[in-house]
Amino acid sequence: MLTTYIAADLRYLLKFQHGLYAVHDKVKVNVEGRWEEGEIITEMGGQYQVALAGNRAAWAAPEHLRLVGAQQKPAAPVSGQPPQSGMVSCAGKVEGRYSSSQVGAFTIVFRQGKAQVKMYGEGDEELECWMNGHKMILRKPGAPNEDMPIEINDDGTLDTPMGEVRRKSSS
Repeated sequence: MLTTYIAADLRYLLKFQHGLYAVHDKVKVNVEGRWEEGEIITEMGGQYQVALAGNRAAWAAPEHLRLVGAQQKPAAPVSGQPPQSGMVSCAGKVEGRYSSSQVGAFTIVFRQGKAQVKMYGEGDEELECWMNGHKMILRKPGAPNEDMPIEINDDGTLDTPMGEVRRKSSS
């Protein structure tokens, strides 16, 4: 009986361990024994990528992170509304399949203002695509803090949190 309670408590704790931090949270991360301030820029598989000073980034497990100051949760994104003023749908502006030869399992297919994202063998995830100039944001409606920022390079490649991706032929 005691084992049942311990297993239930462990499942409860593990459920809340994933998703403990959100994209754009200001945190301190333990990097090689030193605590450095940064901002979470992406989350994958229970690990968090943190942007650090000096154009550096580090991946860390939740136990190596600490929130900095009080955090206010933004309202959940609303479907069909741009994430920032001045942004417009990507429909007709960015279309086709983009992937990376370095991270072959990362692919984005843009079609009619939507982006199908496939990472590391996981199922496709449909996101809304918004842009303003050379900046793009992929947004999952109803999922706060899960925006994927993308920079559009002059040569047409895209800089994503998973690295640079190029447009592939439609063959």
